[in-house]
Amino acid sequence: MKFKYKNEILKNKVEFKSQGSCGIYFLILNNEIVYAGQSKNNISARMLVHRHDGKTFDSYSTIDISEDSLDVIESFYIHFFEPIYNALHTNSTCKRHAPLRMSDLVDTAAKQAKKEINNA
Repeated sequence: MKFKYKNEILKNKVEFKSQGSCGIYFLILNNEIVYAGQSKNNISARMLVHRHDGKTFDSYSTIDISEDSLDVIESFYIHFFEPIYNALHTNSTCKRHAPLRMSDLVDTAAKQAKKEINNA
């Protein structure tokens, strides 16, 4: 059995944020992103909910994001990575479950670009 030294353990730590952690999180299984989600106040608590709901993952990653950007950023990652747990399976179809459709993301990006051009 190989024991890890304290500095090796601390190098790989993931901060447990109990309050005020607003952002996007990714559930990971075998180095594949299997779910992308958002939390407005407690990302760590969401990990426990997903574990209880039966989602299988061996690690996770987070990105701190302001609350007003959560839907756009989460939707982008869901459409980009197509995580298996973000899919809705009905009969013979598979649809990604995201706050915004891809067309809405394109519209939002176009409006932001136009605004930036007009302010330049």
